[in-house]
Amino acid sequence: AKEITDRLSQLREVVEKTGDEVLSNAVVRSYMRNGDFWSDAPDKFTIDASWLPRVELGLAWYDRVIKEYPGSEAAELAYVRKLRTLLGWKELRQYGSNYGVKEDFKRYMPLVLETFESYLKDFPSSSLAQGFRFQIAQEYWSRKDWANTRTWLHRIVDESKGEPTFYSDLAKARLAKVEY
Repeated sequence: AKEITDRLSQLREVVEKTGDEVLSNAVVRSYMRNGDFWSDAPDKFTIDASWLPRVELGLAWYDRVIKEYPGSEAAELAYVRKLRTLLGWKELRQYGSNYGVKEDFKRYMPLVLETFESYLKDFPSSSLAQGFRFQIAQEYWSRKDWANTRTWLHRIVDESKGEPTFYSDLAKARLAKVEY
């Protein structure tokens, strides 16, 4: 009963987000479109997330999917998004912030490695694994950690089992010139 109650709450949020899609009356939809034409009100709320732990808040939701739907396509997608979040990003604005590994390598890289190993355990034949291996190698490379860079590049080459692929070719090219 508790799980159903939680799911109903979640479904209510989905229905509220889809708004117009639940209007089955053509006349009502027409009126709404006409009103929307004149209204410049945004159809999404803006939320100021500055100073909030964006990475951790995102990870909690991805972990929830992984835990509640193990082995599913949704869990694989949650792993992918979790890894991308951990690898981080830089905001392009003049005073943009850094997130994930790009913000704090020592804090987030162990989480990247742990999550990647869990991902491989749950989805051993993932077609995205090589790309994540290269991203990990690239993070080490950007910090001039040549030993770990080589380790991860060799993993890419080894996993390709001699087949030329985009990432195995890329790894070989980088191995030819690691230090700069």
